[in-house]
Amino acid sequence: MGERIEGDAVAMRDCRPEDLEAVLALRARVFPATDLARERRRWAWEFDENPFRPPGSPSSWVLEHQGRVVGNYGLVAVPVAVDRRIALCFNGIDFVVAPELQGRGLGHRIIERHLDRDLCPFPFLTGPTPAAAHLVEAHGGTLIRCAEEPSVFVFRCASEAPTPRPPREVALRPIGGFEPRFDELFRRVAERHRILVARDHRYLNWRYRDYPFGRPTMVSALGRDGLLRGFLVLQHDRSKNWGYLLELFADPREEWVVRGLLAAAVDEARRARMEELYVLSRVAAVREAIRAAGFARVEGHSLTLACRLPPPPPDGAPFTAGDVYWSAGDGDLLHVIGGLES
Repeated sequence: MGERIEGDAVAMRDCRPEDLEAVLALRARVFPATDLARERRRWAWEFDENPFRPPGSPSSWVLEHQGRVVGNYGLVAVPVAVDRRIALCFNGIDFVVAPELQGRGLGHRIIERHLDRDLCPFPFLTGPTPAAAHLVEAHGGTLIRCAEEPSVFVFRCASEAPTPRPPREVALRPIGGFEPRFDELFRRVAERHRILVARDHRYLNWRYRDYPFGRPTMVSALGRDGLLRGFLVLQHDRSKNWGYLLELFADPREEWVVRGLLAAAVDEARRARMEELYVLSRVAAVREAIRAAGFARVEGHSLTLACRLPPPPPDGAPFTAGDVYWSAGDGDLLHVIGGLES
């Protein structure tokens, strides 16, 4: 990934450690509300502390013009299960180009390179801007617009809707982290979805336990046989006093587990006096349980996933957008959850 691409006096190259301050300064110039101290800590967690980032691979690609960093495109290494085979993939984030160089086709160069099948089997972007989403489509990618499905729901905690009661068959336990037994749960659930981020215990601990900006609430669900059946991750956005159910993970055939986890999430949100609790699900059976628990559809949001679907397997059906499992915790939605408007 060390290729250097020249053209129109702008070079695209791998980011070097000494580029970090220039990248952050560019982000602050384009996005004036950028908190530089927070961005440095996020960068360290998302890239330097990422256990899946291959040795020697870049944290991002930068655009350089006349010796100055004028663009950036982050590459978060993520394990993804494609038909139950784990592959290293890259989530594109932090897409920024200096205003004076916008409109010169630099975004096309970046997206074309990200979507190159030689890079990874499933390149994706969570929460892309409309401009980035347009570029992905222009280069043969797929957009999943959650407002059209619909996939985003909200529970108004101050409403008179009762808190759902968990089924007797499920035992709910708070957890402080994820053990190897979560790997077996992931393998069971992965049989129901062709494309999804591989939620083994290493990924889950990095993504949620080690998240540097506030420990989320994490709850496991056990069956009467003691078998781990699912888990939830609930993040409290204190700036808005909203909750985001980043993970609602269970076998969709076990609706009683889903109902138990939803009951635990609503109870926690109300005990924390959150105003609203949001959840994203593209799974039909799970959406039915979400509606039954008193959640309402969120309209008017722009939550989108952009990706390039893998090539069809030699002995299987082609992939479709419906094959992609996606949660609000995947990608950069964890630390900037945008597009949700009540």
